[in-house]
Amino acid sequence: MEEPTQLNLFGKPCPMDNILTSAGRPKYKTMQELHGINRIQKCKDCEHVRQFRYSRTFHKCQLWRVTHSPATDIKINSFACGLFSKRVGDIMRGVF
Repeated sequence: MEEPTQLNLFGKPCPMDNILTSAGRPKYKTMQELHGINRIQKCKDCEHVRQFRYSRTFHKCQLWRVTHSPATDIKINSFACGLFSKRVGDIMRGVF
């Protein structure tokens, strides 16, 4: 299967993985895409996951962009990324 491409300003094809965001960084959708998938562990067991309770409960990763947007929420039952560290204790609440 051919990799998707896009034409640059000069009409030459450039691969989509070279596309940068306005901040000059590559755009990744998840930590798993950036650091690989750890299919043995789950995000809920990682020390970097934090839980925030408001009208709903939101989960964020300390190692990822933390915003007040649902775009940076994580699913705690998904497979962990390559930066997984086993959490000591049961507390996942906290403020960055």
